[in-house]
Order: sequence, then structure tokens, then C-alpha cells
Amino acid sequence: MSVSPPAYLDCYIVLDGTILSEAVRLNREIVATAGGEVDFAQGRVPHLTLFMGLFPEAAVVRVEAAVAEVARAFPPVPLALVGLTAARDGYLFLQVARTPALAALHAAVVRALDPLREGLIRPKFLQALNTYSTVEQANIQRYGFPWVLDEWRPHVTVGHVSPERHEALLSRLRPVPVEGLGGDLALGRVEGKGTVVEAGRRFRLTGPSDPVPA
Repeated sequence: MSVSPPAYLDCYIVLDGTILSEAVRLNREIVATAGGEVDFAQGRVPHLTLFMGLFPEAAVVRVEAAVAEVARAFPPVPLALVGLTAARDGYLFLQVARTPALAALHAAVVRALDPLREGLIRPKFLQALNTYSTVEQANIQRYGFPWVLDEWRPHVTVGHVSPERHEALLSRLRPVPVEGLGGDLALGRVEGKGTVVEAGRRFRLTGPSDPVPA
């Protein structure tokens, strides 16, 4: 009997309004100037990742239920763009301010979804394990992803180009420090350069306005 390959899923905050517009604007500039594999016009979905990983295909319904439960516990979260940075392996990230509310939502998603991975880890991380920091290696082994909890830095991926192009791009691009509100979580499928290619189900954040402890 054949076994379905695992699902590579990203639980993320859906972008809207001025933040989405700014992410798309920067992506269009990057693609027009330097190309790259993150192109929102080609089906990549702008988003703010909370947690991503491999899950058994048979567990997807339970993963959706877990995301829905988290969404019922948290209110919409304020979001603020604070700059553009070059990252590992050629990525360009639009940075988002890490607030207590955003960190608490991230931690809740990690706690809810991590057990449903059933220990699955992307081979990419295991094969290059020694290229990560000690803390990142521990996170890969424990959570299946290097950048979680204290290592998590909220961002929106807006480009993926040769690192040789980063300096010129960063010198010419001028991100606008806009603010907005994240009102929905989603569970999307991931392909290629770790980007969402299928938006997946959305779950409205409807929790009380009081902060939820991390």
C-alpha cells in the first residue's frame, strides 16, 4: 500500500491593506531588477510565517483544527513593518516588529502544531545541520525548524536572488514603515523556496482583547 508523502505546511498571518501593498510593491521592484524565485505574480503568496513544517498527510485535518483553536483564543494582532534585510541563502525579508502579542501568538501556534508533526523533519535541514548555530540545530531536532520561539524573527519574504545582488538592492529599495492589523490565520502548502503556493483555509482571530500569555 502506498503512503502519501508528508504535507509541507505553513501556519501564517494573512496580510492585508497597506502591509500587503508594501510587500507587493517591493517584490515587484526586486523581480524587475534582479529576478528571483519569489515572485508574487507567479502564485507565491505574501505572508508572515508563524510556524512551518512537515506533517503526515493524514494529520492535516487535525492541524487545521489546532489552528482554528488558536485563532479562537487570540484577537487580531497589530503589525508594523520596520525595514528590509538580507537573509540566509539569498532571501530578502521585510522585517516586522516583534511585539509581545505577536510573540505570544507564535508560541501558541508552535505548541499546538509541533506534536502533530510526529517527528518529521525536512531532509534539507538534516543534511545541512552543521551549517546552523547550536541553538538552531537544537530547534531543528526538537521542532523541525531552526527559527522558533526565541530565534523567531517575524518577517515577510519579498525576494530570493543571488546574494551578490543584495547590497545593490538594499541600497536602492526604500521600504515604507507602514502599520496594519493581522486578523486571520491561514494554513498554506509550501513548495520551492519555502514559500506558500496554496493559500489554504483561513481562520479568523476572534479571541478576547486581553493578551494571552506566551
